[in-house]
Amino acid sequence: MASTNENTADEARRPSQDSEDSATSEIVVAQAPAKQKASLSTESPPYRKSKPNNIFGLYGLPGSGKTHLSEALKSRLGHINFLFYELWEILPEIVPGGLPRFQSLSRDHQTQWRGRAINKIRKDCKEAGKAAIVTDLYMAWEDSDDNSGEILHAAKGLDLYSYILYLDVPGELIWCRRSNDPERQRPVLSAAHLDKWARAEKNGLRKLCYEHGVYFTTLWQRPQQSMEEDAEHLIRDSFHLTEEENSMRIEKKLVSTVESAWPDKFDRPKTFLVMHIDKTLAAGYAGGMFWWDKEGGHQQHTPAAEATRLLYLTWEYTYQSLRQVALLYAEKPFHENPLKTEELRSSIAARVRIKPQVLNLLHGVKTYSSVGTIVTTFDQGHILKTVLEREGLGSTVKVIGADFGTFGSVVTPEVQARLVKKLQQRYSAYVWAFGVNPLDLTMLKAVNEAIVLVTDGKVRSQSMDEPLAEAIEEGLFAHQAVIPTSAVPRLEMATLPLVDLESSDLHDAIICRRNGPSGSRVIERSSSPAGKLLVSRIRERSIARSESDDVYRRVGWYLAADALPNHISLETYLLPQAQGEETHGCRLLDEQKTTIVARMPGDEALALGVLEAFPLAKFVKATRPADVQLHHLRDQKTVILVDKAVKSGRSMMGFVEHVRTLHPTIFIVIITSVVQEEILSKGKLARALTWDVNFFLFTLRLR
Repeated sequence: MASTNENTADEARRPSQDSEDSATSEIVVAQAPAKQKASLSTESPPYRKSKPNNIFGLYGLPGSGKTHLSEALKSRLGHINFLFYELWEILPEIVPGGLPRFQSLSRDHQTQWRGRAINKIRKDCKEAGKAAIVTDLYMAWEDSDDNSGEILHAAKGLDLYSYILYLDVPGELIWCRRSNDPERQRPVLSAAHLDKWARAEKNGLRKLCYEHGVYFTTLWQRPQQSMEEDAEHLIRDSFHLTEEENSMRIEKKLVSTVESAWPDKFDRPKTFLVMHIDKTLAAGYAGGMFWWDKEGGHQQHTPAAEATRLLYLTWEYTYQSLRQVALLYAEKPFHENPLKTEELRSSIAARVRIKPQVLNLLHGVKTYSSVGTIVTTFDQGHILKTVLEREGLGSTVKVIGADFGTFGSVVTPEVQARLVKKLQQRYSAYVWAFGVNPLDLTMLKAVNEAIVLVTDGKVRSQSMDEPLAEAIEEGLFAHQAVIPTSAVPRLEMATLPLVDLESSDLHDAIICRRNGPSGSRVIERSSSPAGKLLVSRIRERSIARSESDDVYRRVGWYLAADALPNHISLETYLLPQAQGEETHGCRLLDEQKTTIVARMPGDEALALGVLEAFPLAKFVKATRPADVQLHHLRDQKTVILVDKAVKSGRSMMGFVEHVRTLHPTIFIVIITSVVQEEILSKGKLARALTWDVNFFLFTLRLR
């Protein structure tokens, strides 16, 4: 008989190595010390892993009400979509000799058997296609004389879970429950020790959850909602809330915001500014400040402060990390004393200062009904709303932020891009976006006009240049604005042209009414009487080459003489007469400071017609942009780029960008006989014609 008992004990110590249990080694940490302190690391939490939202762990001290909550959730959630487990009930089923034998094993062997129990739960969920709610223990600390509690399972065991819900119950209440429980005899512990035990568990579990990609939050007794209701709400929401569902919720929030602000669809803005505001543009970032000690001014090394490092002190702004921070804001410290929390929020808002250049831009466009402004933030929207209201922008600038403090949705870099597309598709809006760091590049790629805001000092994004250059190489067309003007621009000016955030040119480009995407900066003359005659003459196939050149010279002269003086004034000069008298003549203002560039080969006839209209201008032949040299533009005020036909617009934009590099403020005009109409609605040429008030295109006709 004794031999049988020894064999049973050996079997309990040596879990079988069949295929079903081979994964046990992945979750066992056999060399872990028997006792571990639950403390938070000072290192930044790692990148969060995405997990299926299907297994929820209920943790808390013995006597906190885990079993009661699990039973309540059975009736609330039902068994159709959920399985329910208490880990301590599974162990007797799989350990030979049952629970007494398990309790007699060493901690390392207990860890192995717990691993088998976890694998069983994982397998059951997979086979049944259901989620699970598992009640478990993290730490034993029944002896108040011990300096620390004893961790009951290996850290890797947390890989089972997608969520850990910790029952945050006051030690005094647990003491009462333990003292009055006739069914269980537990050691007598003080309420102070129970509180200390709970703090150690919460700190340890929070750290491990962040390290293993598991969501962590606490459940507590709210004034107007039971813990059972709270848990049910969170589990149901988390079970269904995918990243796609999150994005759809924020899109609905945007639609509701826009249509509430502008209820008449005929009066809604056709131009929107979308700006992501974070610590780069707002001194005293709201999220980071929420964890600062108001009196001491030093960041507290608490679990909450460590949680913000996950978001604010790293660049891992994933859906998972933002969701975790939203859960953090739903915990007890933010709701236990609503008045104190609101005072803290008001104190934070009072210290946040948006950069004056950004405020000037927002104030500059707020009086125009044709322009709407949306500000996005990865953090709490209501703090930013308070800041904007203080600055007199509360009624005109709408904020889309996370619903922290609830089990709501979060704003991610990908969500920002979807918001832009929703504005474009639902409201046919022309969207300008302002971004500051790599997280904004997804949004900047989706908009009609992209402006990178470049700051200096410690808040300048140090990781922006390389991904920005890659995005530009892949097709992003953007400008940059430096804040302040003394800040060093990013990249080369030819790659990322400079624009002044406070210039009237930029403001005019934003508020101008568009006749199509490129507005009144495209002048087309096919409907005028002279234009009709010239178009007809060009289309006559019987005319000789010499006659064709003559027709294109007339087109060049007509477009130059008819259109350009409407945008550059004429000046008078004295014109000598035959009898020695003088009369007044007219010519283009600063005609001698005008440069005509004929794109060769083949466009000389059109350009010579322009030269006939403005004979004092410089004349340059160029086959490629580099043929236009700095001395061709030095001290000049206007450059006319002449191309017989503009098809894709790529070659002419090469000339435009090159000229802008040599002379950022010169007035640029493209003169062409025909242009493809679709390139005026998308692409670099269309964008340049929209934002640059010193850039025009004159054409005889569209095709």
